[in-house]
Amino acid sequence: ERKRQTVEEFIKELESDPVWRAKHDALEAKLDKRAEEFAAEERPLVADLRKAGFKINSLQELFDPYADRPWERQPQAPYPAAIPVLLKHVRRKYSSEIRDTIARTMAVSDSRPYWSELKQLYLNENDERVKDGFACIVSAIAKSHKALLPEVVELMHDRRNGASRILMVD
Repeated sequence: ERKRQTVEEFIKELESDPVWRAKHDALEAKLDKRAEEFAAEERPLVADLRKAGFKINSLQELFDPYADRPWERQPQAPYPAAIPVLLKHVRRKYSSEIRDTIARTMAVSDSRPYWSELKQLYLNENDERVKDGFACIVSAIAKSHKALLPEVVELMHDRRNGASRILMVD
């Protein structure tokens, strides 16, 4: 039977375990490497978004541009200005992770003018992860433009669209 420990005692014990420390350090190194790869891969997209007036250093900052620096609150360019840039880049040969992030970034009502094109991209997408991102776009646009709901229901009923259909339910 082990004696009771505080959280601090447990963490100290865990961090002193060489096997745990080695696994933890290896995982941290792997995550750091992937973050560097992601940043390098998204660099052309970030550069184009900066040209469009967005003061960002990563695509993630479009979701919450002040998460890491709330003291720098400055107005961003209007979000609709990002959509053509994102649309251009989502077609490029990025990793599934980047393309999915781009697609989910477009999951706003401002994407409405590109409905036909985005719907076609959804239908033609073979990568399941990216298809999920496009399903989020379809859902977001339809939520704010109710006239499109019949088309979304049709997409949801089409089994060829796979598991991504569940993302359109809301």
